[in-house]
Amino acid sequence: MRKKLVYDWPTRIFHWSFAIGFLLAFAIAKTQDEDSFRFPIHMLIGLAWSSLILFRILWGWMGTAHARFSGFSLGVSSLFSYLKSFFGGVDQEPAGHNPASSWVAVLMLILGSGLVLSGLLMVNGQAGEIAEEVHEWCGNGFLILAGTHVAGVLIHLLRKKDGIAFSMVDGRKAQDTLGQAIPDAKPVSGVLLVLSLIGLATGIYRSYDSPTRTLKIAGFTLVLGEGEERD
Repeated sequence: MRKKLVYDWPTRIFHWSFAIGFLLAFAIAKTQDEDSFRFPIHMLIGLAWSSLILFRILWGWMGTAHARFSGFSLGVSSLFSYLKSFFGGVDQEPAGHNPASSWVAVLMLILGSGLVLSGLLMVNGQAGEIAEEVHEWCGNGFLILAGTHVAGVLIHLLRKKDGIAFSMVDGRKAQDTLGQAIPDAKPVSGVLLVLSLIGLATGIYRSYDSPTRTLKIAGFTLVLGEGEERD
């Protein structure tokens, strides 16, 4: 039975918003031509997505115990030791991020930051083909990493049958996991995060001029495409 509260609301909201944002932006990039009036939506999502990365970095220092980077297991020896014990049938699952998910979380933040920075350089016409190649490499790398993560969760679920796949839904893990439960899920912080994301998305939408494909935000003007007529 899963009773131990380990993931707070902001961590879970970030997790699903981050995943959905990437999938939407990736789908648009792969299905729409760059001269399509829909393609800038990919860039607008990316801009909002960047705020999630900034939030998660801050929450990695300010959040609850299992959301903090200090609670991640990033040693190479820890990763191999965990994988060896996992496939060896030893049931010692940490309450928070295990070494495998710790690596995935950090690598996703790195690749996500690469996507945002290279995307901004592409919008500004800087770095030329290099920025485009980095952007594509980060996008494909992120997709592969996400697929590996999902596969790992499914393998874990089938092998241990501990309901770990739902820990990012209700924030709970099995009672016998190693480590303390968190005392508070921080629901107020979660609600504030959702309201902030809604406010940011609304502001970006209102600041974007579709006919000219320009976005005016924070004193900057970004041109998201060629400004051609809609198809």
